[in-house]
Amino acid sequence: MVYEYQELRQKVRDVWLAKCISGNIGFNLECYKEILDFKHIEDFAPEDMKPNDDLDIQLAWVDLLLERGPEIEAGELLEKFIECYEFDFSEYGYAKRNYKRGILPPLSGRYNNYFAECMGCPIRAEVWALISCGNVGRAMELAAKDGMIDHGEVSILAEQWIAAMEALAFAGRGMLSVIVGGLSLLPQETPLVKAVRGVINAYRDGEAWRTVIENVHREYGSGDGTYVVVNMAIMTAGLLYGGDDFDRVMTLTLNGGYDTDCTCATAGVLFVMVYGLEKIEKKWVALADGKIVTATKNLKHSLGNFDELADATMKIILYGVESGWNGEVRITGAEHVERLAISARRSSVAFETQYPDGVELKEGEIKRAVVKIFRRGSKASECDVRSIIPDSLQFVSFPPERVALNEKGCGELCFSVRLKKNLKIVPDSNVLSFTVTVGGETAEHKVGFVGAQIFRLSAAFADGFDMRGKENLDALPQDAVRTWGGKKFLFHMDCNEYTNNWVRFDHEYLAERWTEEYFDESFAKFRPCATEEDFLRIDKTCSFKGPCVVYALQKLYRPEEEEVELHIGSSDPYKLWINGELIAFQKENWYFSPYNQRPRVKLKKGVNRIAVKLLRTGKTQEWAYVLRKYPFNHVGCIATDGKYLVE
Repeated sequence: MVYEYQELRQKVRDVWLAKCISGNIGFNLECYKEILDFKHIEDFAPEDMKPNDDLDIQLAWVDLLLERGPEIEAGELLEKFIECYEFDFSEYGYAKRNYKRGILPPLSGRYNNYFAECMGCPIRAEVWALISCGNVGRAMELAAKDGMIDHGEVSILAEQWIAAMEALAFAGRGMLSVIVGGLSLLPQETPLVKAVRGVINAYRDGEAWRTVIENVHREYGSGDGTYVVVNMAIMTAGLLYGGDDFDRVMTLTLNGGYDTDCTCATAGVLFVMVYGLEKIEKKWVALADGKIVTATKNLKHSLGNFDELADATMKIILYGVESGWNGEVRITGAEHVERLAISARRSSVAFETQYPDGVELKEGEIKRAVVKIFRRGSKASECDVRSIIPDSLQFVSFPPERVALNEKGCGELCFSVRLKKNLKIVPDSNVLSFTVTVGGETAEHKVGFVGAQIFRLSAAFADGFDMRGKENLDALPQDAVRTWGGKKFLFHMDCNEYTNNWVRFDHEYLAERWTEEYFDESFAKFRPCATEEDFLRIDKTCSFKGPCVVYALQKLYRPEEEEVELHIGSSDPYKLWINGELIAFQKENWYFSPYNQRPRVKLKKGVNRIAVKLLRTGKTQEWAYVLRKYPFNHVGCIATDGKYLVE
């Protein structure tokens, strides 16, 4: 593949500009999950440009690539993300939290992340397609490294698909060919491929756009507006049915609903790559073609407008071509262009951690870890290892002080740990540090374990009958009460009561007056329980079948008095008390999300007494909470310094 420098630079600039324009066009109705009926962009487009993560995060990637070159690793991306982007909502916040606890890619995106199948990574594929210049394999490889920092498999596949489509568009293919060609490179039995292929088939069969979107909503819709599968299907429909009309592509994509800034942003890029920027009205180009409005911080290079961004991207492209990284590409007419000088020394040593037994530490459990060590460009050798273990842990099997590397430069560092015996406080974060020295080079690696949240649980409570309004048996109709042996009994009113238990939100199965003395007395009597991830689920901790009530108590230690925002997710009714005060409650059954409720609370220095009344009204139940800095405002970090008292 041969490109002329100025033509390629213009294409790169057009792509970045299209990303900004289209993302902002869809911004105002983000996550509105209904089918809309706008006729033209003017009906919903903003009057000015706003910061948008669709472009913002890629500015950080370009900044990093200018320092390191295109041979980037996932861990470097996550570190750059934390440095440059404060936005901590959804998957971003959970990935950053995992990193701070020593849980690194590829697990950082999957572990304890409710939003692992959402849109945060598919929106940042452009940079990988651009620097690969049509090399589909390269683009997909880099997209996978990017996606794994904060997402799971489905979202990673979506980012790879978009990167593949954009790389294929360099070859001048038509839109349908680009979509189908990219899709053919993915595992075919995944929900993503099935949903997109369904849209393609419906388009070929001549079905109306609205019928297609209605079917997508019904088949792949979600309570979460950022769920990746439904959004990719909506975007595909917008591109196919909109054709070479930018106004129609944007309008149809937005009318499909869900994560409209993301779907519009990517659709706009693909549109421009296939049909050209000249197909976009000049007023939309003029709206964005100036200073880049961004929330990205701490950039080391000037990327304040689209000319600077295009020039920076071209430097990375040229470096990749001339260094042999992207040897399939040649660029002519670049003699006058300043070359990229890599300022950061690249380590030849890389790591990947595997957790055969999981990452949660519970009392008495032993957890293994396998650290794979990779040394680039080396023959068989040995590396020296020095380890530092936190005070909360002890080794069961010690890591070796020397690890042999095979002829491919690969070796394994294996060890196992457990919580120290008789540990009074279990920390949320437990991070081991390893220093590896090989061939005169030293590299550091962290391995983290999560201290499982410690609760004390009551027995399960339930009513054998539907007791709502029936506490006074004397006031009930005669046929509702039977008398045996001089005693009155509530009688079955219908067959449903034979096969059900009943629970009442307002009934005190235990005294719900959580004074310090009463709390501590109950805490000592209740049975201990360590949770998996953030979730406290009755079906995982209790053998009682059917609807019931369980009380859960926790002692949370904080080093200082602080005001926090609790992010609570609950599928069923609950009540939450902190230090004897009722902080939050939910009377209804909701679709679970980590953001079902967000109460603000003051935690005191030292021990905070947390009591939760959990109701399970059906077969399953979910409840979880995390502490975030206040004010949250999309940038409140999830706390990683929690400590849970065992006694």
